[in-house]
Amino acid sequence: MKVCDNEFWTWVEAHINYDPIKLRLKYCASSDASVYDAAIRQIECRKRFGKKLAETLGAAPRFYFPTKLSGEQSTSDLLAAYHAEFIFSGEPLIDLTSGLGIDVFHCAKASNEVVAVERSAELADALRYNASELAICNLSIICDDCRAIVSKAEKSYPSAFIDPARRSADGGRIFSLSDCEPDVVAMLPELKKMCRRLIVKMSPMLDINHTLETLGSCSRLISLGNTTECKELLAVIDFDNAEAITIIEGTTLRADKRVEFKYTQPEEDAAPIPRYTIPDIGDYFYEPYPAVMKLGANKLLAHRFNLSGFHPNCRLYHSTQFVDDFPGEIFKVEAVLDFSSKILKRFKHNYPQINVGARNFGMSAEVLRAKLGVKDGGDKRVIGITDRNNTRRLIIIQPIRSNDLNGKI
Repeated sequence: MKVCDNEFWTWVEAHINYDPIKLRLKYCASSDASVYDAAIRQIECRKRFGKKLAETLGAAPRFYFPTKLSGEQSTSDLLAAYHAEFIFSGEPLIDLTSGLGIDVFHCAKASNEVVAVERSAELADALRYNASELAICNLSIICDDCRAIVSKAEKSYPSAFIDPARRSADGGRIFSLSDCEPDVVAMLPELKKMCRRLIVKMSPMLDINHTLETLGSCSRLISLGNTTECKELLAVIDFDNAEAITIIEGTTLRADKRVEFKYTQPEEDAAPIPRYTIPDIGDYFYEPYPAVMKLGANKLLAHRFNLSGFHPNCRLYHSTQFVDDFPGEIFKVEAVLDFSSKILKRFKHNYPQINVGARNFGMSAEVLRAKLGVKDGGDKRVIGITDRNNTRRLIIIQPIRSNDLNGKI
């Protein structure tokens, strides 16, 4: 048996429902241990990444994962399809940090020519194999460091993608774009010569304002996520239109539709300060989706949808009116309680099982849950908030619109 031959895949398919740990114990002493290790990895990766890569695996049942890390770091099919929308039909594209290649595979459907740059020989070989499995014929693969490719570029592309590594060498998180690998900021002068438009995929941990200042000029900055998580930031740099005002967007990919909130920084600066009040029972409670929450456009969000806030540092809202197109979850207020010893003593009896959250509350949701003595579960939520008078309160809310994507990207 050899990696990726017919016998290899027949074995994978026959053992697809087996426990990978038990398989490793069984085959670790085999003379073909490295081949069995690769085969077991295919089973593991399908269990772990089967949902986020369902489209790709459906099109290529024998798709090969060279490492587990490549699967962890890869974009999902849903996000890759969104990324492909940045490519004008038929225009060439170069992806400077291809990794597992999910983005280039999707972009190849819209482009006549796609160039994938990957410095790992192992991943580059997997790119060639998987492109063949997907019957993609317009993809060229270069095994090299993207910095070398950019510095000696002899061809210009309409668009280029780059996705700098989001963790430091010791595995810690990075909060500045300049600290990512490669340093896109340092590469900008040469990238400007190589492409007319650059799409930078970035960690959702990066600060929005600092990122805009660091990049200098973006035509669009997008916070992209699902209903439960902000997955990434995307910067679109149009080198031919560097003076354009940046459109800042919070985009949420739901199962039924795409929810977008767009604005410019001057709009947020000019927006009036929200009303800070406490809701009544029966009012509506609004929680922005994570991609919108990330933006921090607190004044404009309240102004556009005619909502009241709780406190300048609390990104939650409420209203007597139902606002159907709000870019987030909507709840009904069931109770507004003081955070007092009297309430705490009775809380577990009234709500033995309830989901707990905290915003601008002075303690985490975990600490609040322990103080309340409740278990997570059910539909209802209790949110600890601090109001405009710096008084802590507990808001009991009931959802009226569910999370219908639930972390599948």
